Parts: sequence; C-alpha cells; structure tokens
Amino acid sequence: MEPLRGGCLTNNIPPDVQATWDKATVKRSPTEWALRFLWDQKEVNVVLSGMSTIEQVVENIRIADEGKANSLTSEEINLIQEAKDTYIERIHVSCTRCNYCMPCPNGVDIPANLNLLNDLYIYQNMEKPSGSYRFLKAKEVDASACDDCGECEEKCTQDIPIRKYLKEVVETFEKG
Repeated sequence: MEPLRGGCLTNNIPPDVQATWDKATVKRSPTEWALRFLWDQKEVNVVLSGMSTIEQVVENIRIADEGKANSLTSEEINLIQEAKDTYIERIHVSCTRCNYCMPCPNGVDIPANLNLLNDLYIYQNMEKPSGSYRFLKAKEVDASACDDCGECEEKCTQDIPIRKYLKEVVETFEKG
C-alpha cells in the first residue's frame, strides 16, 4: 500500500531527483519508476495504488502488465537507489516514529508533527504537510499544545531535540 507515498513520489518532483530520472536510458514517469521497483521484487504479488483518473488506472495496469520480478537492469536499480538517497539526504528530523516519546502529557502526537517537517523538507512542497497540520490541529494533537515540559526528550532513545522541532512545526505551519 501507498507505493507512491500519497502522490509525493509523483507530483512536484524535486529538480535533483528529476535529474536522476533524466539520466535513464529508458524514459519513465516517476509513477512508473516507483511501481516498477515494487513489481521487480519477487515477494510482491499485489500493489495497491490509489488512482483518481481513468488515465492513472490505464497507466497502472500497463505498468503491472509489464513489470515482472527481476526485470529492472542494474543501471535502473542504481538510478532508483540514487533517487532514494537524494530523498533520504533531505530528512530534517531523524525520527523513526518509534513512539518511545509517547504519550505526551499534553496530547501532542509528536511523531506525526515531526513527520510534517520531514515531508516538507523531503518533497519541498508545503501543500500536503499544511493540510495534515490542520488535521492534527482539529484533533487537538498539534505541536502548539507543547508546554516545553521535556518529558518526551527524556524518553527519546535517539536524543532528538523534540521541543526545538515542535517549535519549528508551529513556526512553519502556524506563522509561516
């Protein structure tokens, strides 16, 4: 599920990632790269991808028809790895969503809030994380509820300065 990360891997591609795809001998859309990567895995039998147009349905069927295990060349696998590495280099907060920082005494969904910063930095697009922040706000689990108690940082096994990043979330999505 979510092979395209909710469209993040296919819309508004960062220029350096697009430059990687442009190096390929066989030109493919970001959608095709992502789905072909999955179909290349011998363990994959089903790929669930959300689609909103008939064109996307047709494209996904074509890719599924053509995508077989071990069908990517070593050059193509290297390009996929290069694109992945580019996305990984953009990670802003090294939170793995382990949830050791939870529960927050003020109800903040810490991993979800930190993930918004990563989405912003990785995909360089404010639209989706802003919408997600509004959703967190509506559920009253947004970063603005943090009272700087530090309990989360005491529990964090990755020594992340959580309070600093929660303040950045508020600055970015409420005042930015």
